[in-house]
Amino acid sequence: SRWTPERRRVVLLHELAHVQRGDLLTHFIARLAWSFYWWNPLACTAWQALLNEREHATDDLVLNAGTRASEYAGHLLEIARGMQSNALAESAALAMARRSCLEGRLAAILDPRVNRQPLGRFSAVLAGLLALAVAVPIAALRAQEPARRAIPADLDATIQTATGEKNYQALDSIAATAVAQHKYDIARKLLTVSLTIRGTVSGTSSVDYGAGLLHLGDLARSSGQSKEADDFYTRAIAVLGNDPQAAAAYVHLATSAIANKNLDLAMQNLERARTTDPEHPSAALMWMAVVREKQENFGEAETLFRQAISLATPNSAQAATVMELFARFLKDQARSDEAQPLLDMAASIRKSTISERFKDSRPHAVASKIGGGVSAPSVISKIEPEYTDEARAAKYQGTVVLAVSIGSDGSIYEANVIRSLGLGLDEKAVDAVTQWKFKPATKDGQPVNVRATIEVNFRLL
Repeated sequence: SRWTPERRRVVLLHELAHVQRGDLLTHFIARLAWSFYWWNPLACTAWQALLNEREHATDDLVLNAGTRASEYAGHLLEIARGMQSNALAESAALAMARRSCLEGRLAAILDPRVNRQPLGRFSAVLAGLLALAVAVPIAALRAQEPARRAIPADLDATIQTATGEKNYQALDSIAATAVAQHKYDIARKLLTVSLTIRGTVSGTSSVDYGAGLLHLGDLARSSGQSKEADDFYTRAIAVLGNDPQAAAAYVHLATSAIANKNLDLAMQNLERARTTDPEHPSAALMWMAVVREKQENFGEAETLFRQAISLATPNSAQAATVMELFARFLKDQARSDEAQPLLDMAASIRKSTISERFKDSRPHAVASKIGGGVSAPSVISKIEPEYTDEARAAKYQGTVVLAVSIGSDGSIYEANVIRSLGLGLDEKAVDAVTQWKFKPATKDGQPVNVRATIEVNFRLL
């Protein structure tokens, strides 16, 4: 109400300039891209440049509409000062008078040498082609990047930026990297802030907030905090209600009940999972079969296993897991001839999914064999693989054998399973081993690529 008519006119012109330029759409697209490329320093630089250049462009449109540069600069400065004490003004004009880029904008506004003409069609097309020329190599680098990326060195700054932009997706992505590296404290910090952002943006009764609780439940389960995981899953269900995402929480609560030998509670949760997400019932049906097998209701168990296979996504890891559990069931029923085709099919699926799971298309020199002047690499750091719920329920133990190629930088760039266990343990072995760091093999004193075999043991305590 304290703004003069001229100041209101200037603010309105500025906001209409954003509309004319289509900045809302470009902001959405750029933010979406940043959530995928948060790990690349160029992405952060490009994001800040976009915000700055967008304001410069709208300033030019306001000046081209006849506003005097000195008056416009004065309005911006006064609005920025007022934002320090007036929350309403801050929410209405935050982008227009963003303090982080205000000094550069004022200098450009008051500089009569600046070309304020908008891009012509040819220039705009050329700029788009140049952006594409830069984006394609960056996308290729991302495709070539191993699944395990570096966590930002300044985590607090990253969290602050994401909080300011209300970008919980970026924090979720970094948290996934931290979980893969078993850095659970970092992941918990990120997901806790992500949950707060979800609550601020969408409310604590929203589906987005419930999904954030699911992520925290998954983290607690991965880090061995089963009671904490159950608490998060229970809270997620209360928020999600009948949303299909709640089915995953019901399934996890059921596996916890199976571990505690509360089979009736497990069946109740699995029935809820099946009705909550009727489009994807395979996991619930598989665990129902496991419960019926434990209750020695073998006829119903077999029916449920067959239903779970028929309703699983073809050639998926879930389909392979059901086949492996059903094959184990058939073997226990002295029906090994029926089990073997299922195991063969599951092994084929596993091979394909593992190949997609760990793909590094960067060029590498041919790997050498150890011996004949080539020294063996040695492990510098390693993490232990996790058990899957399915393998734990089946009391599955054994050894996965991997054939790997270790680069001259001490990291694994190729991994293949040559002895499989199934039930998701092959994938867990690959996920863990491909994060190991080695002192590289050498030949004539120089680091070289080398082929090696690694055994990964799974033992229940």
